Amino acid sequence: MSSRAQLNILSWTYAKEALAFPIIVCCSAMSLVTIYACIAMEIGLHLQPQYFLPLVIGIAGAVAGPMTIFAFFREHQKYAARLTLQNFATTDPLTGVLNRRAFQDAVADEQLRMERSGTSAAVVLFDLDRFKVLNDIHGHVVGDEVLKTVSAVAHSELRGPFDRLGRWGGEEFIILLNNISSAQAHSVAQRLRLRIQSERLEINGASIGVTASFGLAFVDSNSCFDAAVSQADEALYEAKARGRNKVVVKSAVELVA
Repeated sequence: MSSRAQLNILSWTYAKEALAFPIIVCCSAMSLVTIYACIAMEIGLHLQPQYFLPLVIGIAGAVAGPMTIFAFFREHQKYAARLTLQNFATTDPLTGVLNRRAFQDAVADEQLRMERSGTSAAVVLFDLDRFKVLNDIHGHVVGDEVLKTVSAVAHSELRGPFDRLGRWGGEEFIILLNNISSAQAHSVAQRLRLRIQSERLEINGASIGVTASFGLAFVDSNSCFDAAVSQADEALYEAKARGRNKVVVKSAVELVA
């Protein structure tokens, strides 16, 4: 089941549960009012409408109002907690981008949209160059900061909700560029490569920088996503073999940076 479908189910479940308790409270208040009305009529208070009706309405409001607000607030807190758990299930805890499973779900949703619109997308796989050496020299804490910085830089270069960014594993990231040509995808990857190259991280008086290698492939509604990722991985391997900090694109006619 896709992340979007899970979120829709979660929202519908929240709507049902959020309304259930307030309805019960309102029904309870009406029951109390009915009981009071019966007692009031029994003792003849209904013959004094100037006291009877305001008191009935007051009882209903005093019981139903605060309890309904309390119930809704409680259900809202539960919903917020569930959304937090949902975010933990779909995002990488270090960088905040989509995790591998959520990214695959996003691609499946996008392929359904591509089937309707007849468009295609680019899969961009990029890997930080010599990241293990950086970890060995500066430690994993610094390495984590580098990963967070790179993911933030990559996110800033994408087109908001139209493109997707995920952490594929370790120091490897993946991007889905929707409805884009080969030349445009190549331009985006080059721009991101240069941004990462120019980014400096100041830690403990040291200025730390990294570079990244990129592999691109293309996917449409009829493509196998795993095959597209495999092609992008081959392009990435080729970029590494050519000296790193490069962009290589796999397509029907190979385009190389």
